[in-house]
Amino acid sequence: MGRRMGESSVTFKDGTVYDLEENFPSDARRVALSMSGGVESTLLACILAERYGKDNVLVFSGQYEGRRWWESSHPAFVCKQLGIKQHIPVPQTNHHMSPSDNWAMFSRARQLYNFDLWFNGTNAKLFSGCNVTDPDTVERIKKQGYRVPFVWLEKWQTIELYYLLKQPHLIQLSHSCTEQPPEQGHCGKCYCCHERAWGFHVLGKKDPTTYCIPQEQVILEAEKSIQETV
Repeated sequence: MGRRMGESSVTFKDGTVYDLEENFPSDARRVALSMSGGVESTLLACILAERYGKDNVLVFSGQYEGRRWWESSHPAFVCKQLGIKQHIPVPQTNHHMSPSDNWAMFSRARQLYNFDLWFNGTNAKLFSGCNVTDPDTVERIKKQGYRVPFVWLEKWQTIELYYLLKQPHLIQLSHSCTEQPPEQGHCGKCYCCHERAWGFHVLGKKDPTTYCIPQEQVILEAEKSIQETV
């Protein structure tokens, strides 16, 4: 991995400074990550492996009724590519769990696996209609035991981090689509595909992964979605 991972901060194209030391404390010994295999969690796995060592990263992927199966299986593939050996499916997770339930799960896992910090790739949503950056929502996520280093970043910023940290080749490991698994590519029609394609568009770059429809068309649909929400 590139030595840019060892830097204390990087600067986005809009001049915003992202403090790596603040978001990824150097005093942590062992860390955990809740992973779906999307842009954010794949980047987090990369950063954590570099900053804390591959053997000191535990990757959890939740399994529950109604969850897309590849959100549990794709993290194992990404971990293998990154050399992270400790991938742990967690069948007791549930997207309806309360903050207290999540905290109890966090505490049990922490005792069992002995890690210091638990990371989550939640980021600012532009297309989903779910405002995760509402202060109350952010506070709730943190009370669940997670560190959320990307929570104030838009998709284009997390994508730019791959380039700033000299890891753009790892983008192709990630999969964002909510409608079909990685081997079928991105559908280009769901809100996650729109958000992903729009992020690359803002940066003036092309997504190295495949879409079932031309990326230019995906971007047009994404722009239309933005206009409809304004």
